[in-house]
Amino acid sequence: MSVRRQSAITSPHTDQTQPPPARSQQFLAVSHILYALCEEPEIGVLELARKVGISVGTAQRITAALAGTGLLAWSPYTRKYSLGDGVLRLGNAYAHKGSQQLQRCLLEIERLSKVTRETAAVHRRVGRHRVILAQVEGSHDLCWRSEIGRPYPLHAGAASKALLAFIPPLQLDELLQDHIFEAYQPATPRTRDALNADLETVRRIGVAVSFGERATGAGGVAAPVIDAAGLCEYALSIYGPEHRIRPLVDELIQTVRQAAARVSSSAISDEGAIP
Repeated sequence: MSVRRQSAITSPHTDQTQPPPARSQQFLAVSHILYALCEEPEIGVLELARKVGISVGTAQRITAALAGTGLLAWSPYTRKYSLGDGVLRLGNAYAHKGSQQLQRCLLEIERLSKVTRETAAVHRRVGRHRVILAQVEGSHDLCWRSEIGRPYPLHAGAASKALLAFIPPLQLDELLQDHIFEAYQPATPRTRDALNADLETVRRIGVAVSFGERATGAGGVAAPVIDAAGLCEYALSIYGPEHRIRPLVDELIQTVRQAAARVSSSAISDEGAIP
């Protein structure tokens, strides 16, 4: 089975150098609509108008135009919009021209997938969700894969907890305020206290492990990539069927932790903290 790398991005540019302010509120509404669809997989025009704070007529014109360019997709069955294939094209361009740290993450998941033969991925938090930016499918005949760019819950799964563990406490409290701990599976953390206990383990050992939290029979190991400021922008993971992951979990913990450490060390070195 050939290894395929897929990538996408659904988060805004955060460089400190800002372009001139937008003159038209309608142009701003375009970006707000796209980001709103990063939070919800599928939304109707009325809800989009409410979320973005624009008139229904304006929302209809913008969504129709974006659908015409492929950035949005329209379902005649649900009568709702979702992100279109054009976003994936933009994501691929970002992934190939993105930050050095992201480029190193992409190299590491290639290595992780080759060594473990399982699917490896790069994750990032976008608002109150987690998205997969890129993944390399495993070489087993039966391997797990996830949807690129789809919003996943922050309280379930190894990658989500790896991303949350090193968020500053006040920011974490704000992020999880009124969070709904949906019970996807019996193993899913159902309370803030249960999630906090898992996050403490991640901080202590540097790796998150989960089995059957979001999907029955699935297992995953993930580690945060820490930058020079001590913050986590990305997480690296491997995931696959639980019957393959569980027997090798100790070995996989070391492998994923070392991969994330290589990227983290590179980020710190780039800032000059390491000679």
